[in-house]
Amino acid sequence: MKTSSSEDQELEKFFAALRREAPVPSKELAEEILRDARALVPIRECAEKKSGPAKLGIWEFILSVVGGPIPAAALAATVLLGIGLGYGTIDYIAELAAAQTEFEIGDNEIFAALDELLAEV
Repeated sequence: MKTSSSEDQELEKFFAALRREAPVPSKELAEEILRDARALVPIRECAEKKSGPAKLGIWEFILSVVGGPIPAAALAATVLLGIGLGYGTIDYIAELAAAQTEFEIGDNEIFAALDELLAEV
């Protein structure tokens, strides 16, 4: 497939526009951006840079490893559930499961259509 010279010229213009270098921001703009960024840096990070790394207490360290107080609470609840299920007897767990699955249909108006359907069968 041959291309015409006008198509080549259009492609050349397109690629030439892409090759242009991005404009360099002025020195004042760069300084203002850096000044704003320094203002947004948390105080603790600034203090650590000046005085070295701050020592964390044991609970702060554990919370930082786990990811914060909410994941730590979820982990603690899961551990307690695991311990409870581990020490619970099989009979107790089976009784608990059976109690949750039993359902008795009584003389309830909600199930009137179901009662009629079952009576026909």
